[in-house]
Amino acid sequence: MLTAFAVPSDPRRRARRIAVRSVALLLACAGVAHVPSTPAARAAGVIGSLETEIQRIRETLRPSVACIEARQIGSQVLVGAGVVVDAGGIFVTTASVVRDAIEIRVRVPGRGDLAADLLGIDPITNLAVLEVEGGGFVPPPIASSAEVPTGSWVMVLGNSYGAGPTISVGILAGRRACYGLDEPEGLLQINAPVNPGDSGAALVNSRGEVIGIVCAAITPRENPEGGSLVGGGGEGPGWGSGATVGFAFPIGAGRAIVEEIRSKGRVVRGYLGLQIHAVPPEKAPAAVGPARPALVVTGVAPGAPAARAGFRVGDVILAVNGGPINSPRRLQRIVEGMPPQATLAVSVLRDGVAQDLAAVIEEMPVAFAEERLAPRAARPAAPAETTPEARAELRRRIEALESELSALRTLLGTAQAPPPNP
Repeated sequence: MLTAFAVPSDPRRRARRIAVRSVALLLACAGVAHVPSTPAARAAGVIGSLETEIQRIRETLRPSVACIEARQIGSQVLVGAGVVVDAGGIFVTTASVVRDAIEIRVRVPGRGDLAADLLGIDPITNLAVLEVEGGGFVPPPIASSAEVPTGSWVMVLGNSYGAGPTISVGILAGRRACYGLDEPEGLLQINAPVNPGDSGAALVNSRGEVIGIVCAAITPRENPEGGSLVGGGGEGPGWGSGATVGFAFPIGAGRAIVEEIRSKGRVVRGYLGLQIHAVPPEKAPAAVGPARPALVVTGVAPGAPAARAGFRVGDVILAVNGGPINSPRRLQRIVEGMPPQATLAVSVLRDGVAQDLAAVIEEMPVAFAEERLAPRAARPAAPAETTPEARAELRRRIEALESELSALRTLLGTAQAPPPNP
């Protein structure tokens, strides 16, 4: 006997019904014991599982994440977060939070408020290392951020507005090139909410492993049109309310910086004292080689290793330590990775003639590094009335800039600019 079944007249409804039955069959084959029958029940099941997992990760990592208060001269107190990196009491946070603090307090769940000593900061990466006496702290599990694909769920365990411990959830939205950080890892860009007080927070993957330290944010208040990267303590004018684009420093590179600060009190980087501009391949001299940009020297710092080695504005860099060089960033990484007193061999093209120069690398000056970390509000304002010495220095800088522009125009074959107004 044949039984008649009603057939939907709408092909789309029929396709949906077939899809639902197919999913149910697959779940049954996979051994799923029970599938909620209604849409509401299904949603509650998925959301409930997500909530449970977030809460589990939060509770597991609570002993590993700290809330930080840094008291400044006067009454100002900056707030941030930190992460345990050694059971003996070593924490990593950001320099923006603890720089120039006269007292630092670290609050760890179950341990109360503890005094912390600042072991050192790295202005280039905005990382800082603290030490707390007592021991017995719990470092979190660590994972390489290079293994976390874009689009993965991430969590920020921080101290939003000083109300920590707090948690926010989002995804790893991308990666961004960073001064002093090798590719391809780069800074981790996230769309999880990053608020004032989250500087130094732990960035965690979906398995509960720390993959980065929140170090910066793009703020809607200061950058209403999508402005530049802001080193973030969450405590000064550099942070807007409810910034939704945050950045984290990869924990792998961060741990290497922590170890160098612990052993030396600072991160030692090589320094050359050159300013470099990349010229597109189609405008580069033939000696540079096919399809390669030309790296042109646009500035030489007085008294720097480059000046003593004989570099000049307008030199075109052909090779470094015997190998080709394709970008200013690559040259920067080579120099910073060299120890002081090492020799950098550079081949340059000057007035159509190849020359070999040798520069003895120095350690990067502290003031040079710290200039990148200083917030805008902390930089001294220009004086209302300049002294004769200041005017002479401004004239010297203008002449240097004019020399650099002249060299670039000569290289590019463009006309000279008209003389400046007196």
